[in-house]
Amino acid sequence: MKDSSQALRAGLPAVLLAACGGLIQGFDTGGISNASPAIIACFHLPFAAQGLVTSLVLVGAMVGAALGGVLADRLGRKGGLLLCGAIFSAGVLFEILATALPVLLCARVAAGFAIGAASIVSTLYIAEISPPDKRGGYLSFFQLAVVLGIVCGILVAMAAGSQNWRIIMGAGIVPGMVLFFGMLAMPESPEWIAHRNSKPAPAAPKAGFSTPAVQLALVVGVGMALIQQVTGINAVMYYAPGIFIKAGFDKAGESMLDDLALAVLLTIVTFIASRIVDRSGRRALLLWGLGGMAAALVVLGGAFDLTATVPAARWFVLGGLLLYIAAFAIGPGPCIWLVIAEIYPMQVRGRAMSVATLASWLANLLVSSTFPAFSIGVGEANAFLIFGLVTFLSWLFTFGLLPETSGRTLDQIQTVWRERAATLFSHHTIRK
Repeated sequence: MKDSSQALRAGLPAVLLAACGGLIQGFDTGGISNASPAIIACFHLPFAAQGLVTSLVLVGAMVGAALGGVLADRLGRKGGLLLCGAIFSAGVLFEILATALPVLLCARVAAGFAIGAASIVSTLYIAEISPPDKRGGYLSFFQLAVVLGIVCGILVAMAAGSQNWRIIMGAGIVPGMVLFFGMLAMPESPEWIAHRNSKPAPAAPKAGFSTPAVQLALVVGVGMALIQQVTGINAVMYYAPGIFIKAGFDKAGESMLDDLALAVLLTIVTFIASRIVDRSGRRALLLWGLGGMAAALVVLGGAFDLTATVPAARWFVLGGLLLYIAAFAIGPGPCIWLVIAEIYPMQVRGRAMSVATLASWLANLLVSSTFPAFSIGVGEANAFLIFGLVTFLSWLFTFGLLPETSGRTLDQIQTVWRERAATLFSHHTIRK
């Protein structure tokens, strides 16, 4: 009871500090996208090695995602966040002090590890200290912190100048240190403390991945994590300036201004989602968001081919892109992270989130690295239409399998999974 009351008193400040796990991810993304040309020039990287500066962060993030659940279970949610803050800050420090390429690359892996682990531990901590009626809004702060971090990274790059890459990347130590020192004063998750101190009854069944309810939740969680990436958000965000140019906009303005405008749109709509998600429900926002994304991708695909002969079609490309980003920000952006943080039982929550989050990072790497070749191979218009088909299938998956979790306690959500698993299992038995 004492631990629970401490967590409730910590309330919003604890949530905001834990959300800094998303801030470090966004800040790194916004910073490296503008600093990488100067880093490449500084270290005289050959063309074949230029992707290492960015891709090694994704590699580190995948390792962090794979181990983040174990760290959160062993060290506690608070201890895991402290470790993430310390590792990220150390990684940034070694980045800006690096004079040799191996040091820089190792620092990038370390920063990526902290980002991947924090994407699990932050949402775990927030989910477990939040009251049911506020859990959706509080968990949405993680995604809000990610997009706000992107905005901050771009603003620092604009202020410092893209050539001053050590200043751009060095500024990332601020959210890392805020995460570390801020969490020192925060309470541990009361659910984790209760689970650590509990002694299972001798005849109690083990709640592992072998139970039908957990298996169903795992399938849905991994599916939702994949949906966040395979619907194309990172491909669209990474290559939006090129999309503008190919659609007929002259140079699409300054690259950093384009990135900033899109990141600001993401931030505004994500904030709106955080305010309504507990009233509207996760499932409803996901269905509306995925539906909007699918419609936007059809508009993008249809209008893109017309831009060569009908110049006015470029405005449909612009409108489709903005609708796509807004629909992502209202649904899959914030809602998927909060869903995979609340659908698993305490006994496997850390490990199950590691599986789902690792799937998300793997899909992120696959989509972002193959999109240029994919779009050339099938054509930009067809690429958008294919993403639209995948998004429609994602809508069907969400409609058919995801229950509404809004307003339910974490224990009540497990009751829903047990009931669904029992229904599915009984139907399967009857068919056999």
